[in-house]
Amino acid sequence: SLLDIYDFLRDGWITLLGASLLGALIGLLVSFVMPIKYQADALIESGQVGFLGLDQAVSSRPVESLDVLTEKMRSPSFYSDQTLTECRFEGKSNPRRELVKELSPAVARNSNFVALSFKAESVDAAKKCIDNVLADIVMSQQPKLRAAIEYTKSEIANTQSQLEQIRTMLAEQEKDRDESLDLARAQLLAARQELKILDQAQDVDKSATDAMSIVQVLNKRSEVQELEAMLVRLQTNFTETQSDRNDQ
Repeated sequence: SLLDIYDFLRDGWITLLGASLLGALIGLLVSFVMPIKYQADALIESGQVGFLGLDQAVSSRPVESLDVLTEKMRSPSFYSDQTLTECRFEGKSNPRRELVKELSPAVARNSNFVALSFKAESVDAAKKCIDNVLADIVMSQQPKLRAAIEYTKSEIANTQSQLEQIRTMLAEQEKDRDESLDLARAQLLAARQELKILDQAQDVDKSATDAMSIVQVLNKRSEVQELEAMLVRLQTNFTETQSDRNDQ
């Protein structure tokens, strides 16, 4: 009841006040005894490769997934001696394991980064430790990066070889086309000349024109028309081929 609470406060206020003062004194002493800690936080993204092959065009992809990177960073053997020195763990009983526990690498929620943190007596010390961890990550990804670069170089070389083959094939096709056009033009010119001679012969002596000569003229006109149509088709095919090459 309220009366019981009042009696407790009346009789025990000295005890409460003493406990409060003692707690404040202990907190003040602890704040003086314990050193100030500075925390450095980092969000790490896996290395990216901008070009891996023709099927990916120029899109980028990570060297390794965040889960793989996180598991590597949780392994005590991942960190170098230099990192242990900069993070000031070299004198401890199990320095690498304690460093992993301190860093606590984990994939940040709803992100594409690995989050980690480190506490030290100064801002510079905390930053140096994180910087060395980053250097270890870069060093661990170097073999995969080199392999990706070599693969990309191989793909580029293969592409260049294919392009040279295509250029050679197109040059041969253009040569064949030019020869076909020249032949068609020569045949058309000869047919037109023959048709002109037949027409002139009919104009000189129309009375002597017989059925045979008329048939010859008609056949020659048909031949000229076919040759003209063939020449147009060849030129059209050439124009379409050139347009396709320009689009590519």
